[in-house]
Amino acid sequence: MVSNLMRVSWAGAAGKLYLSSATLTMRDPTLSPPENCKSSRQSSTGSAHSSSSDSEGVLQCGVCVQQTTISPTDSLIASQALHLLVACLRFRPQLIDRWYGMVNVKDFIVEVLVGCSSQEVREVTYQQFTNLINMSTPSEVHPKQFLTQVLLKAPLPLWVPSTSARGATLKLLSQCTQYFSLRSKLLSGLCAKDQEFLGISAHQMLEDETGWLTNFTATREAARERPESGISSLRHADNVLLAGHLTLITALLSCEGINKEETGATLIPLLVFEYLFPASKLVLEGGSEQDSLSASRNYWAKCTGKESRLAAYQLLHLFLVPGVPEDILAVCSDDENEESLFYQLQTVFGHLMESQLQYYVPDKFWKCFRMDGQPVNVREQQDAFEFYTRLTEQIDDYLKSQRQESVFAQRFEGVYSIQRICQDCPHRYEREEPFFALNLTVTKCHDLQDSLDQFVKGELLEGDNAYYCEKCSVKRTALIRTCVKTLPPVLVIQLKRFGYDWEASRALKFDDYFKFPWVLDMSAYTAEGLAEQEEDPGGGSDSDQRATPSPDPKDSLLSQKVVNTQATCSPHTPGRKAGITSQHAPRINTRIRHKGAIYELVGVIVHSGQASAGHYYSYIKDRRGDPLTNPNKGQWFKFNDTSVEQVEMNDALLEQECFGGTYKAKVSYDSSNPLPEDRLRYWNGYMLVYDSMDDRLATPKTPKTPKVGVMSRSFRASTSSARKSLSLGSGSSERRARTSLCELSHLLQQGEKQGMFREQIPPRILSAITHENLTFLKNRDIFSHDYYYFVQQLCSANLENGQTSSNGALFVQAIYLGMNFLLNTYLRTKDKEESVINQWVHLLNTVVQQSREACSWAVNYMSIEDGGAHIQPLLLECSNKMIRGQFSNLLGSIFKAEYEHSQSVHSVQNIIKHLLSLLASDVPAAVKNSYQYFSLLYCYCQQGNAQCQQILNLGGFSSFLSFLLGATDLDKRRWSSLQAQDFGPLHCIISTLITVCDMVPHQNTDSAVEKKIDSETKKLMMPAEVAQALYGGEQARWLKEAVMAYKEIMSNIPQLTLALTAAATENSSFTSALLTAVMTEYAKPPSNVLKNLSQFILEILNVSDSLQPSRTTAVLEGFQTADGENIMGLLDMIGTNKDYDSRRAYQCIKLVVTLSARCPLARDHLTRTQARWQWAVEWLRGKMDDHSATLSTVTGMSNEDSNTKNFQRTTSAQLTLEEATALLSELESTEMEIECDPTELGDIKESVSEHDTSPSQDLDAIDP
Repeated sequence: MVSNLMRVSWAGAAGKLYLSSATLTMRDPTLSPPENCKSSRQSSTGSAHSSSSDSEGVLQCGVCVQQTTISPTDSLIASQALHLLVACLRFRPQLIDRWYGMVNVKDFIVEVLVGCSSQEVREVTYQQFTNLINMSTPSEVHPKQFLTQVLLKAPLPLWVPSTSARGATLKLLSQCTQYFSLRSKLLSGLCAKDQEFLGISAHQMLEDETGWLTNFTATREAARERPESGISSLRHADNVLLAGHLTLITALLSCEGINKEETGATLIPLLVFEYLFPASKLVLEGGSEQDSLSASRNYWAKCTGKESRLAAYQLLHLFLVPGVPEDILAVCSDDENEESLFYQLQTVFGHLMESQLQYYVPDKFWKCFRMDGQPVNVREQQDAFEFYTRLTEQIDDYLKSQRQESVFAQRFEGVYSIQRICQDCPHRYEREEPFFALNLTVTKCHDLQDSLDQFVKGELLEGDNAYYCEKCSVKRTALIRTCVKTLPPVLVIQLKRFGYDWEASRALKFDDYFKFPWVLDMSAYTAEGLAEQEEDPGGGSDSDQRATPSPDPKDSLLSQKVVNTQATCSPHTPGRKAGITSQHAPRINTRIRHKGAIYELVGVIVHSGQASAGHYYSYIKDRRGDPLTNPNKGQWFKFNDTSVEQVEMNDALLEQECFGGTYKAKVSYDSSNPLPEDRLRYWNGYMLVYDSMDDRLATPKTPKTPKVGVMSRSFRASTSSARKSLSLGSGSSERRARTSLCELSHLLQQGEKQGMFREQIPPRILSAITHENLTFLKNRDIFSHDYYYFVQQLCSANLENGQTSSNGALFVQAIYLGMNFLLNTYLRTKDKEESVINQWVHLLNTVVQQSREACSWAVNYMSIEDGGAHIQPLLLECSNKMIRGQFSNLLGSIFKAEYEHSQSVHSVQNIIKHLLSLLASDVPAAVKNSYQYFSLLYCYCQQGNAQCQQILNLGGFSSFLSFLLGATDLDKRRWSSLQAQDFGPLHCIISTLITVCDMVPHQNTDSAVEKKIDSETKKLMMPAEVAQALYGGEQARWLKEAVMAYKEIMSNIPQLTLALTAAATENSSFTSALLTAVMTEYAKPPSNVLKNLSQFILEILNVSDSLQPSRTTAVLEGFQTADGENIMGLLDMIGTNKDYDSRRAYQCIKLVVTLSARCPLARDHLTRTQARWQWAVEWLRGKMDDHSATLSTVTGMSNEDSNTKNFQRTTSAQLTLEEATALLSELESTEMEIECDPTELGDIKESVSEHDTSPSQDLDAIDP
């Protein structure tokens, strides 16, 4: 049974179920490792018994490795068979010895664990073998020991640190995750006895792994690579292999006999500086002085994939013209002027060639460039052709002035021939002019050939306009025409799509349909070609010329040397199939064939928009180098500002994006807008770039400096791709070729590291680019989620391991790393996650709470300049509300933990002093972000009297009050209502500082004096600045702001209410001032902001002291201030607002009803003034009965939330009416009279207004 199950699972893993009945001797020698690998230490067992002779058993049967893919059915069968096999061994442990002795059982284990192509089968194998090592068995050899021996003896090629040497075993490297996982689980936590029994040394194995990491050579990242290059698969194998080795190292560190401190001294610098952050090391060592290529190649991180890094933690057309950037950058002068256009162009090309950034912003280039002598406004649309003309002229003129060879003229300059041909005599006149581009008409021309025909057609001069022949001295009929005398290597064509309407005085853009070919024959438009046509006018029919499809440029020029009119589509246009002719065929003269006259389309500049505004983008074909040095050669790319993407440039895309004309647009169906709709393409080709095929094929140009390496963006093909291109005969010759190629690849890599293949770039430009690249590489490694997670786990390791606060050194290291990472790194990133910040703040809070040493370090750090520099940017200037809140929370936790540890506020005094100093100018400048700042200080004040005393001693109360009130007079507030909405914590701070002070000495009523109330011992002595705000000159200004806070701040402010009620207790002068401010503001604002103020009135009237009756009468009836100002009470407000603000009148009625329910004194007062209350109730009843409609049930409608003045008949209003009616009935049945002496409060009205008419007569006068 066991044997059969093993056969089935093995055959299923190989995708060959028919082999389940075959023999188990299936050795395939061709799968053995390369000869140059056999002598390597393959398994790194650490055993003295391991030797190279064991390598003869590499995957003896090999069927799994031979199969690249297996079907889902085979995978399922293999997985189920493995389940049954392990279940059988677990339930019948007596069979385990027989399984050990089966033929090729070791090969079976290794093959299904590493060689199987199905990840599902490998995962199942790992899980089942994990279950097997946990079983109990009577056998002398435990399954854990057996599997350990099998894996340690398996001669797998997983310890050869050379990229080239691993090419033949790429599949095994990509599938070794489960092998390393199982091996790590088997070796994890081995004691000395187990190591001795297995014949291994964990210490030796760890040294071997460290040596492997030191010698490991990773495949470098290619910025531009094609799948067929093989680089991607090699890098994936590197990452999987690295992840496996790092997992194994983690397991070995847990074994007995390992000195972690000694090992860490070697391993940690190796991982940090070579595998994770090599660029950071270079920056710290002053690496910007090194050249760009050396820096990028010697300090490229070896851990580049997610798997390996997680395990470690846990002007483009000109630039792409071959030779142009090299020639521009080759010019180096001792007196370089950074303000010159040439230097800035070198900088642009240098960044495009060497920079690792996604894009480069040429700000300085635009400052130096001049269009007709004037600076360019980059915010206005400029003409691309004018830019091309001015740039090439200015650069070549500069090179001539420096006695250098012109760069653009030798590639883009052609020569016009302006001919005058006399018809009646043999004389011809010719004048030559240079050109950098052909300017061709778009209107009235269907394609490029028509426009070229018009260009060379010329004009016949006859009659009075006849040309005067100087040689004949007679006027002759003559033809004047312009043609091409000399063609340039790179032909630029401008399509005249812009014009000007002189009658309408406006610019025009011609979006006419205009097609152009992939391959252009210019023979018929040259002086030589026209002359030949004139000699043989019958040669070459026009119909044949127009039927020519887009040819294969290589086949037509290399084999036939003429264009085959039956050729298939060009292979440089991906997506076109053989046998399908191009719809946009070039016109090529099959009889006239001149060298350099055949051009291939390599670039199109597209203008999208109108004549006055638009946008340019380009389609460019990469044609630099060869397929070996440039994997992207022949590919088309779209360059659109900061975005570069590869496109499949075919006939359909060329017509859609570049030809212009009309198209059918699909729109949503509408009776007034039929489907489909004809629309005009406002995007179309404006400039065309053609590259001479003859010049390139006959005399291939070699750049002045070779372009090799990652940074130059030309890439050598991978070793595996090079091997595929070699034709090898016998097996021995193949091995020799593979060895030679490996050695050559190794030499090339060493040469690149030493900078032997560097670009010739001016040193100053190269130094600047190097600095940018190193900064980018450093930031890329640091600003990654894997790094964030690793640092967080590192900081929380001691907490998770249950370490106590006694181990202060570890906690100090944790808070040091965590604070610096959070404040200097993560909070500075662009894409921050709130959940991650929450976790970090919670972690740091936990550390400072558990460790006194860590808390002291955090306090000292925030007290010095380095830490204090974070306070203002993160607490005030940061625009992210969440970050300000989390930083405030962090500081608050540090303050609280420090006080709990030391029971003293002295250590945080410097931080508090710094925070208070910001009130002078920094907080007012960032007032919209001040909520979190005041919240932090409010939380600090809430911690106790010691903190409040410290704030008072530092002058904090005066600073807060000055910030709130400012230096302006009483009638003009410093802050607007919108700004004051966030001042809730500020009012709470001021209120807290007031409430902690002893107010008993300031109580001035007779009742307080008679009771002789002693000062409260737990209260602080009231400072002079607090007494000035409560009872002195600042009283009125502060009370006004405090009362306004109830209207402007939507949330409750219980601390402010507590302070005001405490100050009003047994203090008649403060009570009078407070009620004046409250009732004045209650009569002014919209009724929707009265809710909090109404609640405060209830609280102040519920204060039980000798002034309570006077306060109640004043609020209900009103009073007169010491200045003679009459303040309306609630009953007066009802009558005053009944006509024009019925909603306010209703709010007053509702407040009186609530007040009567809570305050017996208010009920007693209403008993004495039943007439006025009865009138108010009848008015409300009339408003409710005003309409016959039912009560409003609209969701969310309320008389308290809306800012309108019209009363709404709501359910709440109906309940208020019922309560008011019940109160009135109760008052009418009561004949109790209450006397109240209001003289203590001041000049309060002693009588109410008398009404001549009855309440019913008053109701009749109210307009319903």
